[in-house]
Amino acid sequence: FKVMLAQQKAPSLFDTSYYESYPDKLTGRFYLSKKYTKLTLEAPPGMPDLEYDPNTSLNLGVGATYKSFTLNLAYGFGFLNPESGKGKTKYLDLQCYFYTPKWTVDLFGEFYKGYYLATKAYNFPIDYYYKRPDIRINMIGAAAYRNLNDKKFSFRASLVQTDWQKKSAGSVLIGGQIFYGIAKGDSAFVPVNFTDQYNQGGVNSVRFVVFGPGAGYAYTLVVLQNFFITSSVVVNADFAYSSESGNQIKGNRFSFAPNFNYRVAIGYNTPT
Repeated sequence: FKVMLAQQKAPSLFDTSYYESYPDKLTGRFYLSKKYTKLTLEAPPGMPDLEYDPNTSLNLGVGATYKSFTLNLAYGFGFLNPESGKGKTKYLDLQCYFYTPKWTVDLFGEFYKGYYLATKAYNFPIDYYYKRPDIRINMIGAAAYRNLNDKKFSFRASLVQTDWQKKSAGSVLIGGQIFYGIAKGDSAFVPVNFTDQYNQGGVNSVRFVVFGPGAGYAYTLVVLQNFFITSSVVVNADFAYSSESGNQIKGNRFSFAPNFNYRVAIGYNTPT
């Protein structure tokens, strides 16, 4: 008789008929980006919400991904950002994303100063914006969601292109998020002429914590193995604790504040 020794091939961590992974290849990109964090004051019935937007730039950038590390660098060139009369915004918006086969993790650190009132009903003169260079918003937070079908569905294929999704697939996502932030101005957020019309009249500082579980679904439609459309929506059952203060005003509130996160990607992928 003969004794034969053989080495078994390690089982694949995913179904290669659905997607392939190329972690040792350098993936590059050109991209456009525009980041912003808004401040919206809810209005009573019959009145428009007061929406303060930052005047952030449209940025042109380059980036690359190797294994699990991604670096993107961008700059807001003048030809992409003509003067708009919306004032200046100073900001540092740090966003870090980790995409593993099983998890999608987002980390945020957002620091803004300088806003303008984007509510059209109150920008009465043509080409004039009510500017608030004193309003600032600081926010930090994290969100993490588990991909329950990591054997067949890859987020990395559409969002950082280190995988190649060859067949259509989807996955249920479960996880949660938590954020802490502060919005503050030297004077009340509501313009003085409209103080009596909004419940937030006189408030110039808000601190808040938002946290809660979330669940959703992501799906990639693949056409002819190379063209893809990916979309995902996660609904978060968040709870919020906020503290408001201002001119002879101070109050705390605990509330149910559901919201949603979404991602969309369209592209063309090949093994190269």
